[in-house]
Amino acid sequence: MRITAGCHFVALLLFAVVPAFADDKNEAKKAISGAITMGDQKYQLEHGAAFETKRGDKTHTAVILSEHPLDMAKLKDSLKKKGNDEGYFYFKPHVKLIFDEKGKLDFVFIYADGASINSGGNKNMTGNVEIKDGIVSGKGGMAKPEKFFDKMYTFEVHFSAKIVKPD
Repeated sequence: MRITAGCHFVALLLFAVVPAFADDKNEAKKAISGAITMGDQKYQLEHGAAFETKRGDKTHTAVILSEHPLDMAKLKDSLKKKGNDEGYFYFKPHVKLIFDEKGKLDFVFIYADGASINSGGNKNMTGNVEIKDGIVSGKGGMAKPEKFFDKMYTFEVHFSAKIVKPD
């Protein structure tokens, strides 16, 4: 009788705990989402990080959204050594958004299909960010696709991520 009661308890515990972890995974995926389209290739962005970075004497907020997981150890190392991500090189499809101290989109970096696009002050690229309790939330995108050499490209992203601090 004790074995049966114990088995029922374990079964109930599994049914209660396993769905909770499954929901956590789904929530994590919802926190970073978006896509880059370069020509006829679409890259789904499901990974990312938010961090503070120095540009000159000002501190900006940066968000990287990527198709593949980022190497967080290398990113943190660059942030620790230089106060920015200039020592962090990432050659997988990604979008990096840099926001000024007021939360306005300042600069966009896009890497996809071998193309490296850097854009500042482009009125076609928009975004905003809100920082509250160490969480960076916002979105970014383009009003309409643009041409880079012979390919049309665009991106749209949404994110909510804790600010990564160097160790």
